[in-house]
Amino acid sequence: MARQVESGKHDTKRVAFIQGSWIFIGILAIIILGLFLFWALRPEQFQTWSGFGTAADEGLKTLWDWLGLLLLPLTLIGLTWWWQRTAKEIAKEKAMAGLVQDSIESFVSRMTDLMMDRGLLESQEGDEIRVIARALTSTTLRRVDGAGKGVIVEYLHKSGLLDVHDPIVDLSGLQLNGTDLEGYKLIGASLQRADMRHSILRDVDLSTADLRACGLAYSDMEHANLRESYIREADLRQVRLKQT
Repeated sequence: MARQVESGKHDTKRVAFIQGSWIFIGILAIIILGLFLFWALRPEQFQTWSGFGTAADEGLKTLWDWLGLLLLPLTLIGLTWWWQRTAKEIAKEKAMAGLVQDSIESFVSRMTDLMMDRGLLESQEGDEIRVIARALTSTTLRRVDGAGKGVIVEYLHKSGLLDVHDPIVDLSGLQLNGTDLEGYKLIGASLQRADMRHSILRDVDLSTADLRACGLAYSDMEHANLRESYIREADLRQVRLKQT
């Protein structure tokens, strides 16, 4: 269950590091461009100021003198700013991951109670217990990220609540957009009318699954197994689909 949630933490760290690196590179590029323009427009003054090409006036600090005085503190300031920003992003992501994890654990606990003590698995279509299970699922899906949604869908499927012949939890219309189900096995799962736009469905096994009228637009479904699945009226706009 923690596999997908933990991946979100590492992604945020990489994004923060890349953003900070590009900002630092951008500042250096601006400085270098300014020096180049100064050299191109006033080469004689540049030579005197920089100390290159001609001897600088005695007692006059050159470019390299100023760089020696300013480069180290400026670098330290930049690195400190980048580190503080990265630390804030990591702390924010950890807090969010904790909330997601708590939501998933609470969902599993309450859903297990519905199955073990309140007869959810033996219920019939239209029973109140199914309405409660769907409401619990809908509420939890709104609290988690794409990876968390993937964990919830897998749990429902493994618990026998998404059986293609009698789906106990109806996912139609629920907020499953952006769900990360990469590599999951959802054989014979009922995802009829589910809103799964912009989802990650690479290498997912959806053989014999019910995908009728399922919203899959803009999803990545490379190498997904759709053998004998029901896809009538499914929204497949801009879907990335490549079979091996």
